[in-house]
Amino acid sequence: MNSQSGNQPVREFTAAWEAGSRPVVLDYLETRTGSERAELAADLIRIDLQHRLRLGEEVHVDEYLRDIPELRDAEVELVALLIDEHALRTEAGQVVTFDEYARRFPEHVDTLRNELGLTDNRTRSPQVPGNTSSDSDEHSAGDDEQLEPGKVVGDFRIEKLLGAGGVSRVFLATQLSLGRKVALKVTAESDEDTSAGNEGRTMAAFSHPHIVPVFAEERIGRLRLLAMEYVDGPPLSDFLDASRERFHGSGIRRVAPQSDALSLIDGLCLETQAEGNDQRRDTGSCRDFLCGIIRDLAHALAAAAAEGVIHSDVKPANILLTRDGKAMLADFNVSFRQESDTGDPPPVGGTLLYMSSEQLGILTGSEPDARLDERSDIYSLGLVLFEALTGGWPFLEGNVAADPVIASGQLQASRLSSAIEFPAGSKWLTPGLKSIIEKCLTPQPDDRYQSADELADDLDRFLTHRPLKTAIDPSRLERSTKWIRRSPARAILLATVLGTASLLVVMFRSNDRSQNSPISDSGGAASVVATLPSDAAKRSREADNVGQRLLIEGDFRNAAQQFELGTKLNPQSATSWHNLGVARFRLGQFADSLSAFDRSIALGNESGLAYSHRAAARFALGDEAGAEGDFALAIKVASPQEKPEVFANVQDFETLRASHKHEPGE
Repeated sequence: MNSQSGNQPVREFTAAWEAGSRPVVLDYLETRTGSERAELAADLIRIDLQHRLRLGEEVHVDEYLRDIPELRDAEVELVALLIDEHALRTEAGQVVTFDEYARRFPEHVDTLRNELGLTDNRTRSPQVPGNTSSDSDEHSAGDDEQLEPGKVVGDFRIEKLLGAGGVSRVFLATQLSLGRKVALKVTAESDEDTSAGNEGRTMAAFSHPHIVPVFAEERIGRLRLLAMEYVDGPPLSDFLDASRERFHGSGIRRVAPQSDALSLIDGLCLETQAEGNDQRRDTGSCRDFLCGIIRDLAHALAAAAAEGVIHSDVKPANILLTRDGKAMLADFNVSFRQESDTGDPPPVGGTLLYMSSEQLGILTGSEPDARLDERSDIYSLGLVLFEALTGGWPFLEGNVAADPVIASGQLQASRLSSAIEFPAGSKWLTPGLKSIIEKCLTPQPDDRYQSADELADDLDRFLTHRPLKTAIDPSRLERSTKWIRRSPARAILLATVLGTASLLVVMFRSNDRSQNSPISDSGGAASVVATLPSDAAKRSREADNVGQRLLIEGDFRNAAQQFELGTKLNPQSATSWHNLGVARFRLGQFADSLSAFDRSIALGNESGLAYSHRAAARFALGDEAGAEGDFALAIKVASPQEKPEVFANVQDFETLRASHKHEPGE
């Protein structure tokens, strides 16, 4: 487009990409019609394809055509756009064949053949003289016929195309022998290539409610057919596009949301504001729905990891939703099985944008010996969780190179050095959810969730208004809000008795023996004397002294590290275990805190302070009966110096417990 008015949208669209956002082609076409709309769309799509390819995404002109039908009628613009797509994909290192373009745009076969310089690479054809292929091979379509509706290939009759990627197509098909609908994934491969067949065997090994089950696999000519359960809803990528439009107003939506995704949102996430009012609003149920499906997918990844399988390509397009909102993990095409002691470098596959920092490190060669395991999939799922809850992206990664290796280095550098960019004023992000996301997206695998089941547990705790177990639960206000949700009457009493202070802080009072005042070997804890090498004993005491200072200063994370060192050097130190419990409690790690207090008491620290602190940890985990028992022991064994704090905590506990008993329905 040569006019100034035509160039302005192109400049704005380019500037938006270079600023790190993800502009949407359709948003820039609202005032254009007819051929002018098609011409501007082609210019914008070229820019969009270029930037998306730099991020390692699969890109095809086809996906834009459903929203911009004028472009399909503009033959010159469309062919020119396909030529540009071919050039960009080739430059990005993708293998591009004539067969693919012939399938996608059969009406432009002759033009594309001449313009692209591609030749038909099919190895057999019924029209070739001397062909010895059998009648059954010809009837089954093989790799040389168009898989159109009504065509029979093997045991399957093609019904319609559901989607296409770089090397595979997925059809709705009927399995003739059983008369059932299936999703049929068709992949063209060479006679020597059998690696792709691992996908069927891998998926068949699972029986999990959130992993798409495999029914059958067969090979017809050069086509590998993988029959899977047909999931009747949209992919999560479509759902997120619809969610961005309804709830976030912007973000990284590529195309207009599809009707089935909008219908799913209407059914699961919205409610009418008032009778007779057509306006609808989000009630928070969509956030909880998204957290719930990520939890379910985490369980699916854990099941795969238990079989030694790493998915390696977790992204919204590979997550399918049923019409009632059940999430199903699909596409194990680049998954790999962890084998012990092979000595081979870990395989790397998937989509650049959703790769973990260690996957990117292997691609760039900066971390050739990096270990890929369940934690890499957790990182990818954390990216999906951020995208689902915010409609955006956690890092400024919009402007990266076209070369995949260079792009990998840029993405890796961003994820190793940049803080997560949480959007201001997000209505769905709570401090607890931010903490979960940060735990998933920590650059170092050792600092992430160590299993997908740990992530699933924390998401379940968030959904049921309980304190997080693995990620730090940073907000006292959020814990108070959870309390309000569980028990409004108790929350009112809490506000009356405790004012603005949190329940757990009152139970861990700041006085002479507060949570910030650790015990020492000469204090209330009776340390068990053990025979240690003098150097180990000295280093243990030094670590404990440093930890006590850090604890008093409020540096709970480093304090916990010092106490952990102390317990390793002297596992029989009740003092170190107690102080470790205090530090972990202050970090919100209540289950770990309880374990440390248990160990301290087992080693002889049977003081009122020890039982009182363990009661607080149990109370934080919802164990009121256990807290009551510990307070009874605390009263029994408390020294004169401990009794004021112990009695004050017991009084608060009894007041709240009494109110709990009188609440209706509990």
